[in-house]
Amino acid sequence: MPNLLRSRRIVAVVIALASVAVLGAAGALVTSAKAAYTLTVIVGNGKGGIAAQAFMPADVTIAEGDSIKFVNPYEQIHTTTFLAGGPEQLFMIPDPANPSRIILNPATAFPTAATEFDGSAYANSGVMGQSPGQSKSWTLTFTEAGVYEFLCVIHPGMEGTVTVKNRPYGAVTTQAQADATAAQTLAAAVAAGEAAAAAAKPTTTKSSDGTTTWQVLMPTTAELKDGMKGTVDAMRFVPAKVKIGVGDTVSWVDPNVEPHTITFTSGAAAPEFVLPEFGAAPGPPTLVPNVQVLFPQGAATYDGTGYRNSGFLGIGVEQHGGTTYSLKFTKAGVYAYICVIHADQGMSGVVEVGGVGVGAPTTGDGGLLGGRSAPPWQWLVLGTGVSLAALAIGAARVWASRRA
Repeated sequence: MPNLLRSRRIVAVVIALASVAVLGAAGALVTSAKAAYTLTVIVGNGKGGIAAQAFMPADVTIAEGDSIKFVNPYEQIHTTTFLAGGPEQLFMIPDPANPSRIILNPATAFPTAATEFDGSAYANSGVMGQSPGQSKSWTLTFTEAGVYEFLCVIHPGMEGTVTVKNRPYGAVTTQAQADATAAQTLAAAVAAGEAAAAAAKPTTTKSSDGTTTWQVLMPTTAELKDGMKGTVDAMRFVPAKVKIGVGDTVSWVDPNVEPHTITFTSGAAAPEFVLPEFGAAPGPPTLVPNVQVLFPQGAATYDGTGYRNSGFLGIGVEQHGGTTYSLKFTKAGVYAYICVIHADQGMSGVVEVGGVGVGAPTTGDGGLLGGRSAPPWQWLVLGTGVSLAALAIGAARVWASRRA
């Protein structure tokens, strides 16, 4: 009898262990065949006027049937674009109907209709941003295993990959991992941007007539390091406030692909960036960048009246004002200006002409980013200025409403 009881206990233990093994295997199968999920990936980000042109994380792994929700949490505009082996796309192109003018490329400005991606066809988010009317997120479901490259057509070097695995699959990118990478990338970008701003050293040059040319710099674009993909731009004028004498000249220099404008509106609202044109036939509008922003406007002197604009400064294919813009100031006063493209990120400055204590440029925000010294019109521009992307998406929505 004792041997029989012992045998029964042994059998019971074996059965229990076998049950645990079966349940464990079933659990593994459930994990391997779990329902599709959505991973959030950050599209660019920034802080304090430091803009990171990077996907966070840039490289992710998911399984067939999973989705990625691309989210842009910052004011800098971006696209999320899968070329699917097709040709590169530009953000601005010559108008096919009128090559003498420039338009926004409809293939990049507007989102594609498909919500699923198998690697065979072009997929694009359209312009993503934070201004009213802009799309802040875009979700795409991946239906075929493979490795797929994507990029932002606006910012060179901003790129990533999505690896899609067959089911059942091994390890994939968890949201916790993605969030940790995003936080690490943003911290590195802010540090790189601040370092670039600190490294900008503007110069002054005396002329034979006794006047001085004062240089204002846009910090050099920084590269993300330690295996991180992307670039960083400090959306600032260095210095943000410069004190000069009557007859002196200020020369702004942008050595980057990232475009900027130097825009004095003399108290008027900033001009609209894009002028949508609706045709008689159904279809999306033609989005025409405003020449008052895209190209240089006004004389090379300034007395506090009229409109002065540098055009797009920089070295990119969309820049039309060169890398340097100079303006001679002929009347004493305090004159505020902005970069129309990045005013929503606080990119503004002040030129004080003929005031007491004229001397070396000073740092600071010139009263534009805080305090009570900012002119009321400047707050209006910074608070409600319309960006190119906002107008593009707004025009798209008007078009959609007309179709309804």
